[in-house]
Amino acid sequence: MGPQGFLWLSTAKGLARYDGVDLNNINSLNIDAVNHAGSGTLLTIGNSLWTTTDHRLWRLQKNAEWTSTLFPKHDTTAFKVNTFTEGQDGLLFIGTSESLLTFNPQTQHFKEKALNYNGQPVTNIHFIEFHGGWFWLSSGSGGIYVWDGYSDNVFSVTKRNPISDTVNASEVKAITWFESAFWLATNSGLRLLNNELRSVQTPQPINELKAVVTDIERHDNQLFIATEQGLYSYSNKQLAQLTQSPATGKIEFSNNGDLFLATSSNGLVEIPNSYAPAILKHYTVPNHLPDSIKSHLPESLKRTGSYTQTSEHQYWIQSDLGMVNYDFIKKEIITIAESPVSIENVADIEAYSDDIFLLTKTHQLYKYNTVESEWQRLDYGLNLNDSFWLTRLGETLWLHSENNAYAINPFSEISERKKINPALPLKNASLAIDIKPSGSAAEAWFSLPFSRVGNTLTYRYKLDKNQTTWSYIQHSELPLQLNQPFPGTYQLTAQASLNGENWYAQNETSYSITHSFWTTPYAILGYSIVALLALGITIVLYRFKLKQLTNLTTSLNGQAKALQFSRSQYWQWNLSTGELLRQYIWPDCPAFPVDGRRLKSPENTSSNIHPGDVNRLQEAIDNHVNGQTEYYECSYRINNNGAWLWVLDQGRIEKQNGVDVMHGTLSDVSSLVSSQDRIDMLAASITNISDGICIFDRFFKKVEVNKAFERILGYPREQALGKSFHLDLYSEEFTNQIKRTVIKEGTWRGELTDIKADGSEFLIELTLDAVHDDEGALSFIVASFSDITERQRTESELRRLSNTDTLTGLPNRSYFQVSHSNLVRKKVSHTLLLFDLDDFKKVNDSLGHEVGDDLLCLVAERLMDISRRQDTLYRLGGDEFGLLIEDSTDLHLIGDLAHKINRTIAEPYSVNNQDIVIGSSIGIVLFPHDGITSQELLQKADMAMYHAKQRGGNCYQFFSQSMNENAVQRLKLENQLRAALKNNGVEVYYQPKIEVHTGHIAGIESLARIKSDDGSQISPADFIPLAEETGLIIELGEQVLRQSCQDMKVFMQYPGAPKTIAINLSARQFMQSGLALQIECILRQESLPPRHVEFEITEGMVMSDPERAIIMMENLSDMGVKLALDDFGTGYSSLAYLKRFPMDSLKIDKAFIDDITTSSKDRSMVASIIGMAHNLGLKVIAEGVESEAQLEQLKSLECEYIQGFYYAKPMPADSFIEFIKQHTADVVDV
Repeated sequence: MGPQGFLWLSTAKGLARYDGVDLNNINSLNIDAVNHAGSGTLLTIGNSLWTTTDHRLWRLQKNAEWTSTLFPKHDTTAFKVNTFTEGQDGLLFIGTSESLLTFNPQTQHFKEKALNYNGQPVTNIHFIEFHGGWFWLSSGSGGIYVWDGYSDNVFSVTKRNPISDTVNASEVKAITWFESAFWLATNSGLRLLNNELRSVQTPQPINELKAVVTDIERHDNQLFIATEQGLYSYSNKQLAQLTQSPATGKIEFSNNGDLFLATSSNGLVEIPNSYAPAILKHYTVPNHLPDSIKSHLPESLKRTGSYTQTSEHQYWIQSDLGMVNYDFIKKEIITIAESPVSIENVADIEAYSDDIFLLTKTHQLYKYNTVESEWQRLDYGLNLNDSFWLTRLGETLWLHSENNAYAINPFSEISERKKINPALPLKNASLAIDIKPSGSAAEAWFSLPFSRVGNTLTYRYKLDKNQTTWSYIQHSELPLQLNQPFPGTYQLTAQASLNGENWYAQNETSYSITHSFWTTPYAILGYSIVALLALGITIVLYRFKLKQLTNLTTSLNGQAKALQFSRSQYWQWNLSTGELLRQYIWPDCPAFPVDGRRLKSPENTSSNIHPGDVNRLQEAIDNHVNGQTEYYECSYRINNNGAWLWVLDQGRIEKQNGVDVMHGTLSDVSSLVSSQDRIDMLAASITNISDGICIFDRFFKKVEVNKAFERILGYPREQALGKSFHLDLYSEEFTNQIKRTVIKEGTWRGELTDIKADGSEFLIELTLDAVHDDEGALSFIVASFSDITERQRTESELRRLSNTDTLTGLPNRSYFQVSHSNLVRKKVSHTLLLFDLDDFKKVNDSLGHEVGDDLLCLVAERLMDISRRQDTLYRLGGDEFGLLIEDSTDLHLIGDLAHKINRTIAEPYSVNNQDIVIGSSIGIVLFPHDGITSQELLQKADMAMYHAKQRGGNCYQFFSQSMNENAVQRLKLENQLRAALKNNGVEVYYQPKIEVHTGHIAGIESLARIKSDDGSQISPADFIPLAEETGLIIELGEQVLRQSCQDMKVFMQYPGAPKTIAINLSARQFMQSGLALQIECILRQESLPPRHVEFEITEGMVMSDPERAIIMMENLSDMGVKLALDDFGTGYSSLAYLKRFPMDSLKIDKAFIDDITTSSKDRSMVASIIGMAHNLGLKVIAEGVESEAQLEQLKSLECEYIQGFYYAKPMPADSFIEFIKQHTADVVDV
């Protein structure tokens, strides 16, 4: 849908619009400007319609006015617009035959975006849409791509790439998001990808769709698929065909959900939404509150008129007080809005969106905005002589009479018109069936949409299309209640009739009914069967138990006394009948062993005897029954509630009344078996444990050893037994002391060295424990030991590694901290030399880290050669070393040693056939003169080393108190700078650049200023280098750029204002790879065109890496900003590079301007610079002009611009505005 609520179409005859009834050619609207808008793409954004012709981009706005913008390269014969779409930040992305264009509707500017894939340009883009954070593109050369919207490179999803699975297709026609997947309509069919761009299996119904897909759209939890064989809908894993007309255009939806599709055979096809209004309300009197609701109102609201409900318990009511919002739960008035008409003149009110619509009896429509609390009179230019009413259905409000219905969208615009048929022939009508399921029931409404014959209709229906009989219902009896006893999907068929005889407008629909399972008839039947079975089983079991109890009592009377005090069960087995009787059953284990002989297991159940014991038990029973044994006896395990219970089963066969009867007992022997098992387990553990075990008697003679004892010591068991406890490498007294400790304290533990059978020594960890009997007497001693030789060796190696630098073999920082802390703790006088290598990073960056590592090793070797034996050299990390000189604070000795280190390190190195020369900077502190803690000394040594580097490097520096003061001052300045950046305390001052020959303000330069705590300004010479060093220059530069852009837009509003603003770029900013992108983003956010911005770059920045600088400057220049070479003459510019720099101007440093009037040498140098700049096509700005004589001299040398105190010092923005006014007036007066 487009502006004014119409459906807009691009046809072979031009642009047309459809209002829901008539299709109008655009020419009838007297818009001649777009007669050429033929078959181009149409795009609706907000209240605007966009389309294209051969050379222009057209826009139809809400006010029905057309505007256009000429395409760049429009005069090229090969130029052609293929497609366009809305992207991020309100931009339009336009795919053309040559490249991708972006268009900013705010600035009316195009920008070309050159996209590449593997270094090849992507051209002839004929599809582009934004979905899921990606732009999806398709090009004429074949290929589907995704693009992030910012970079110059795209990824091809039809080829192997790092972000997605490969899609087997070469062209995409449409894309949408449905059921957690991207659906791509390609030339090879529908393809699905998840949100990580990985392939998803296509649903089976979709696989069966063989037609070529032209468009796909998601709407109302359904997927609509337009194909060359018709239109389909897909939801709930079901595919349904809606039309058979081949689709030629896009799928569109109106505000109320109607579907529109252009076809080749039937033109524009409209499929009404199944929830479109069936019968609009037709009140002959206002809809007054029911008495049941009205009775709850306060006395002040007893006289009421129309009403509308906005929530379950809130109503808007027309009353004498006005329009009242009343809450029936809280019983209070929420809002009172003064009504534009009296209560008697209100015909109808209806709540919609955030508004309350009021229709008067004189057919005037008003809207009350509940957010803004304002009334607005609406005039749609409609014939309101008819009686009108308001009806809200879904997302649409309908203003309707007996003849017409007008849909009002959430923007209070008429978006659709429907004719209401007074007497629509049923033969041509379409019966609407609206079903609202609700669990186990549903409601059905029958109606003829937009027809006035509904109230006189009779309907007949059946719930099964195979059913022969119909049920009947009058329209006044609706809704139809659908109650089904079983859950499932049902088919409802309905027809309509005016006279009850002729039936037409048949329609069918399906609906689903759900039930809780336990309420279904099947469940109730199941309950009854289970109850009957339970009753039957109970009766059978009762009879069986009664008989069993009687027999058992009779059989066991004679044995009752014998077993009265026994803990064993008694059992009797009749071998003839198989009958088994039991007595004294264990309450905690009532089950009898199911051995398959005395007791067989029921069907489909397993025995309760352990599988490993069943065969042995059956064999014992069979042997006794067969007469092979005099008695039956067997021990085995039975399952007792998930645990295995050991039992001893014994018995014997006797003749009883001529029948073989076997009597026996069943005894619980679990405790005995468990004790034996535990003994066996402990014995096996001791025998096979990895530690050596030796058991001594109370006289310390060996009585048992395990396998590990033999393996570790090398002595066989037979040779070891009977020998006394003895340690060959220790005295007898030491051995006796161990024995006394064990006897007295019960245990001894320690590490010892012993001798093996082969004579080798090894380190053991030995533990001896005394074991006493129940009376406390010593029974035996257990010795356990393990060979810890390898462990000790490993621990020593780990200690060495943890304290040693793996690269150089020197002690590391961890070892240094321990050693230095010990010296400080013991108050040992010493000196600490802290040093690192100058510009070592350049070696790593240029020659590689492998060369850097080799260089560090060579440096370490040289330092080891020159240091004294009593001194300790450490590698503290990276290229940083430390040297501790103990028991010496002799300044002369230390100075000589530091000088020797500088000289030795500075000698050339040869690494991988590379000659490398490198210096070192040394910081020196003395204990206790310079500090009393290790941390303090290290910090001050670092300060001294920093000052050594500031002096140029390759030297040493003793710490002094002034360094600490400078460090404190530097830290204070850094904190002030950080606070200013955090709290927007950075001020931007501006100094004008004056055109020499006219005196006009040609431009300005932005200069950052911050204030100290006392309110005074901090010199830029102090905080700018610090910001550069700490990296804060990045954030500072961004704040200055943003503030400059904002102020520049204000300055440009005044006559005589500058046209460009110059901003300085620091070296650290210039090294950022994303600098151009960051600047472009800030300029776009601040809405300042790049042509008004100039960046000043110093010679030193560009000459450190000229080739990279050229690329960076070209990127900035391509953006549209200007570039100036600042402080020219103070660096070492190469003319060969200078002519390649994309500069616009050159600034002569103040050092050359100061003596231009007194020094012919300086004057000649300035003249040469100006002449050279003019030959290179550059403008010249002279900095630091402070006198009229300097100005006249520069004017004679044809310098274009000057900057300096002669005209103005740097000033804040408000002062500069006054300067513009005054200077402009002075120039005009002159």
